[in-house]
Amino acid sequence: MKKIDKRDIITFFIILIFALILFAGYLTPHFATDTYRVYDRTYTGYSKENSLLDGRLIQFTILNILNFFNVPIHIATIILTILALIVSSVSVLVLKKWVEKYKKFESITGQIFLTLVCFFTIFNFMYLENMYFLECLVMAFSVLLYIVSAKCIIEKGKFYFLKSMILMILAIICYQGTISCFFITVLVFSILKEKELKGIIKNIGISIGIGLIGVVLNIIIVHLAENFLNLVQNRDFALNKILKNLSYILEQFTVVLVFTGHLFYDYIFIIILLVLELLLIVKSVIKKDFKTNRILLEQFIILICGIGFAFIVSAYNLDGFWSGRIRFSIGATIGFLMLHLIVKTDLLEKNNIINILLKIVFIIYAVLICSCIVTNIETVKTVNKLDKEKSLEIGRYIEEYEENSGKTVENLAIIVEGGKTSLAYYSDLWYHGSITTCSAVRTEWAVTGVINYYNNLKLTEKEPTKQEIEQYRKNVDDKKYMCMDDTLYISCYMY
Repeated sequence: MKKIDKRDIITFFIILIFALILFAGYLTPHFATDTYRVYDRTYTGYSKENSLLDGRLIQFTILNILNFFNVPIHIATIILTILALIVSSVSVLVLKKWVEKYKKFESITGQIFLTLVCFFTIFNFMYLENMYFLECLVMAFSVLLYIVSAKCIIEKGKFYFLKSMILMILAIICYQGTISCFFITVLVFSILKEKELKGIIKNIGISIGIGLIGVVLNIIIVHLAENFLNLVQNRDFALNKILKNLSYILEQFTVVLVFTGHLFYDYIFIIILLVLELLLIVKSVIKKDFKTNRILLEQFIILICGIGFAFIVSAYNLDGFWSGRIRFSIGATIGFLMLHLIVKTDLLEKNNIINILLKIVFIIYAVLICSCIVTNIETVKTVNKLDKEKSLEIGRYIEEYEENSGKTVENLAIIVEGGKTSLAYYSDLWYHGSITTCSAVRTEWAVTGVINYYNNLKLTEKEPTKQEIEQYRKNVDDKKYMCMDDTLYISCYMY
């Protein structure tokens, strides 16, 4: 058994402490809109209706463990966040150790910069949405497993195909949405290791084969779950929609790159990419050698594929199209470009003007990510507070209605208002349009849970009739909720 290097243990704890500081706001109770859904459906109910039906067997298991130990949901958010940060820190260390197989760095500054690059490759601006959800742990596990699966393909050890396939399957039953991590990792490290194009193409071919096996198995699991639970998965995986989905992706991908799921500053991702590549072009012109031109070509391939891989999930299903959690490879692209430069160039060995500028640009990028993480977490806390206040306001209204009418409110009917999605967000918060600014009170899947949670109620959802909807819309005031008989009716704009 290989002895663990003490320096790696120290490095891991430094990474973890930095992550804990950065995500300190999530080390207290916090709620995503989906978390209220879990509360309303209970751990076991949600695990069947959502996790199992989505083929996420690991999350199904975790939720049932939480149910077995009767863990309050506000405590569960903290526990799962800490565990997710630990797993993510392991991913950072694995990435760092893997890079060091191709190039050793003895200087402290070189080690620190490499660690920073690996850290923000994993904890990228898209990844902060992963940490928002109760599923943060399985998302973190999926990223780690995809990286290790990719490593098996690149390093070609004994039974590498089988090992990679098993790890891929485990990653997919954790979380499918981060699969772009697998493909971008295979591509980048193939470029780092393989000297001939044939080797790179072979690795990519193997990764596609393993990825397809994992996806097919996941679809089988979903269908088995549907039959077992006698339910229908609400995500349509019809192959005949792929061309239509690809057309939509081509129309919208530039919007994704500009606004980055409203998780990063507008246009900054593109600006950072342009500055980095322009600096490399200048370096190429100055040096006038074939090696630098080849590095530029490899950078271009990583850039294009990093963006392209992020839309793999959307190719067969457009659900969550604007979500950062399924765009991991876009968030990780700048990090992987820097890792490529660290191995293939003298970036950390020589302090010429171009190298210094490249490092400064990356440090600016890292600082901006930290800023976005902290700001988004503060926004989540503010949204939770506003949702609580609104829920308590509705709770007081219900009490007054019951006292005046002599009726008991037992049900909640959701009136979906189509085409008004913008009204589901708290417009005066940074960043308007981000999932972190979405009001649970105005979200179809969260409203029952949030009202029940803060008022300690047990309202049951019911489907409103056409006549009830017409009566509600005729009589409701600007509050956009009202009671009729034994039911609270409320407008929702996110559905």
